[in-house]
Amino acid sequence: MYVGPIRTGKFGTASTTPFHVIRCGTCGVDRLDPMPVQAAVYESGTYRMQVDGGADAGTYYANHDAELAERLALIGSGSIRGKVIADVGCGAGTFLDLVKGLASRTIGVEPQKDFAAVLTGNGHNHYAYAAALKKAAPASVDLAFSFQVIEHVVDPLEFLSDIRACLKPNGALHLTTPNRNDILMAIGPESYRRFFYRIAHPWYFDADSLRELAGRAGLKVVKMMTPHVYDLSNLAVWLRDERPSGLEALPELDGPANAAFRSQIVASGRGDRIYAVLEQTP
Repeated sequence: MYVGPIRTGKFGTASTTPFHVIRCGTCGVDRLDPMPVQAAVYESGTYRMQVDGGADAGTYYANHDAELAERLALIGSGSIRGKVIADVGCGAGTFLDLVKGLASRTIGVEPQKDFAAVLTGNGHNHYAYAAALKKAAPASVDLAFSFQVIEHVVDPLEFLSDIRACLKPNGALHLTTPNRNDILMAIGPESYRRFFYRIAHPWYFDADSLRELAGRAGLKVVKMMTPHVYDLSNLAVWLRDERPSGLEALPELDGPANAAFRSQIVASGRGDRIYAVLEQTP
């Protein structure tokens, strides 16, 4: 699907050797070749240094607290009260801190070793991986969340299977991952592909391949959509300058035009991420 350099950190970083992006002819998922991911990158904080510019909790909050509004808009808050909540790949725990007052118990699943003390200090139970939670407390979680994590792991089938084993029989997993069918992959410049593919993301899903994976892990999709975080001005800047702009870079494209753009992109399945709610199959 692609051969060339890929992003290694923030915009402007690139691998010195080319990668292949190859597609499975059976399930339709794309992956990097060679496979670059090693658990030590996440356990040590190296990944956080690359993408956030620091591996401490304060830097994590500064980079990720702003994502909470979007996450609550997707999942709502009405289903959280009194539930056992697990956030798989929780970082320093911004989402768990937000829902702690509603949930009966909060569990942070996070491999970065120095975040363990942060999570427990803020009143959350901690496990490095879902496999450890599965072993310690199988079928104990009402609601699991995993935001932009599955694309990072070595084995996504094992990842989902471990989470499934942590869920109560009527539990659910809310999951997001980048959408390989986003609008800029369809109409953007070749430079966007070099930006989209990145060394920390060995896996790339569309709606069909994620649904196929979920089924193999014993989960069924009960809701799926493609929300779009970035705005019309970001699209315009990519087309004009071949670079990301963040939000509201071109004020003249804000307001009704941007609202109509986002609505159309979501309806067409071209949003920049996939949001899925998964439940166990009988």
